[in-house]
Amino acid sequence: MKAFVRTLFWSVPGVLLSAIAWTALKNASLTPSAVTSRLVVYSIVLLFGGLALIGALCAFQAMRWLLLACWPGRVEIIASENQLILRLGSFGVRTYDVERIESRYPFEIPEELNDAGFEDQLPVDQQLAVLLPRLTHPESPTPLNPQILRFGSGSESEVAAALRPAIERWRPADREGAGGETNKD
Repeated sequence: MKAFVRTLFWSVPGVLLSAIAWTALKNASLTPSAVTSRLVVYSIVLLFGGLALIGALCAFQAMRWLLLACWPGRVEIIASENQLILRLGSFGVRTYDVERIESRYPFEIPEELNDAGFEDQLPVDQQLAVLLPRLTHPESPTPLNPQILRFGSGSESEVAAALRPAIERWRPADREGAGGETNKD
């Protein structure tokens, strides 16, 4: 269901931008005439050509989400002892070794680096119960937890509950509860 909603989300601007660009560009004539300025026509082509490109990129994303919605295989997140595997259908398969995954809850991230918003104000036990920690890996340019939430089914607390046993095994024992004493007051 999420994939169909995202298909609609990406297809609407793709269709609108492409239609606007097509309407503007279909009458643009690059042949010189007494009533048109070539500079104006080139400007119109450049402007609406950019809109057409953005529309095509949105349509491409819509097609990827539509492919995911109709994907014949399993789309799944597998958390094992030594690997995190993201099988994301039309978005590919990504495998991460657990030894290099760093997981931190908002209370463990220094304040100047924390972009969690209001989540870092929650009590430590509630963060551990309902939030998915920030998962980073050197081979991934972005954190893994937004990807997991984007492709996982359910709310963040449901996904966190499903992955909690694996995440607890991955986390170093000396980090459990680290920082909790400073945020309790």
